[in-house]
Amino acid sequence: MTSLTVTSATSATAVLNISAAAGIGPRDVSVTTGTETATLPGGFNVTAGTRLLSGVNPITGQQGQTNLSVTINGQFNALHRRLHRQLHGRRNICWIAALGQLHNSCRAGQYCRQGRCWHTGVQVRTGAEVVSLAEAFSVASSAPVPSITSVAPGSALPGRSVQVTITGRNTHFVQGTTTVNFGPGVSVDNGMVGATGPVTVTSPTSASAQLSIPANAPLGNRTVYVSTANEQAFLANGFSVNGKPALISATPSSVQQGKTLTGRIVGVFTSFQQAVTVASFGAGISVRGAAAGRLVQLTVTSATSATAQIVVVANAPVGLRTLSVTTGPQQETLAGIFVVLGPVIGRPPIVTITSPSEGSTITTLTNVAGTAISPNLANWILEYSSSASSGFTQFAEGVGSTVSGSFDPTLLLNGMTTIRLTAMDQSDQTTSRTVDVVLARNTKVGYFTLSFI
Repeated sequence: MTSLTVTSATSATAVLNISAAAGIGPRDVSVTTGTETATLPGGFNVTAGTRLLSGVNPITGQQGQTNLSVTINGQFNALHRRLHRQLHGRRNICWIAALGQLHNSCRAGQYCRQGRCWHTGVQVRTGAEVVSLAEAFSVASSAPVPSITSVAPGSALPGRSVQVTITGRNTHFVQGTTTVNFGPGVSVDNGMVGATGPVTVTSPTSASAQLSIPANAPLGNRTVYVSTANEQAFLANGFSVNGKPALISATPSSVQQGKTLTGRIVGVFTSFQQAVTVASFGAGISVRGAAAGRLVQLTVTSATSATAQIVVVANAPVGLRTLSVTTGPQQETLAGIFVVLGPVIGRPPIVTITSPSEGSTITTLTNVAGTAISPNLANWILEYSSSASSGFTQFAEGVGSTVSGSFDPTLLLNGMTTIRLTAMDQSDQTTSRTVDVVLARNTKVGYFTLSFI
């Protein structure tokens, strides 16, 4: 007894701890208060605990496995040496001999080879005592698990058709029986989009499939499922529908003549590969010590990013360059992304916005006009920023002294908007000018409703 709480002169509550080894049977209950002792013969009875199995370790074994040591844990069991334990399940009945007592380390004989493999219950018999634990042990098939190891090529663009090679392991592909599914937005052998289609089997572990990807197919990864009668195999993220490859940035975006630096190129939906992807930064720029302007291998860091050691020769022509990146048949270019800067000559560019004027109201597509004057002008850009945005968005660019760009207010909310003209010369001197305009009226693109309150 750990505690006794008196609730009245004739009642009390006791908290008891009963040892697992306590003898089974009745007990006399005695209560003493000073010199007063009261006893109730047989007032409390210790009964046998619930006999159960609490676990098995290990919980799996393979068909045909021998000499597997299994530990069976139980509570309140009278387990004795050399009594039998039975692992029973559908079409699998395997007997093992006990070698211990409560935590019995059991050595198995040969597991059953016949029939299918299922989770099995463990049943322990000790004389008349029988305890069991459902789904405690699993008999695993000794047959290798079929799987798909690769799909090549592993991606395609919307609106394209491509033949892919599927490679499996422990598979049993059969011509006329094996089918494949590439998920939503992909048609197999000109069948229904997203449906299962046939393959051309070249071996039990290799097959090819003709895929068609509609122009509106959703982008992203697909799980490839291959079925041969009852045999199922798959490869998660085994195929992807990608957007059109493009280059999106090159940093730094400018460099002085005679300088050496490490440039970083970033693309989207590209497939850069080490020792395959090459690039050119244009005239007067050498990559990795090669002749200026040549295509040279990049250091690839991922399918969408790469770096290059760039040297701008001292007499490189100043001005904008077009970056060209080639990976096998895939070639992407990005015009005007990189500029070679010359020495500082004269004043920074002089820029003006002649139309629209400050404070004017814009209701429809409007031409923004101005000038960018410099003896060594590199380029200019036009941008806008509405009151609801945190930055500027470019809507026009050019390289001449005449500035012209179409500004479309129909995609923007009404209110105050800033238009900015920025010009940069070939020595990286920049000048900006802005005008504030008001977007108004209801010439907007989209669906609108009218309500009256």
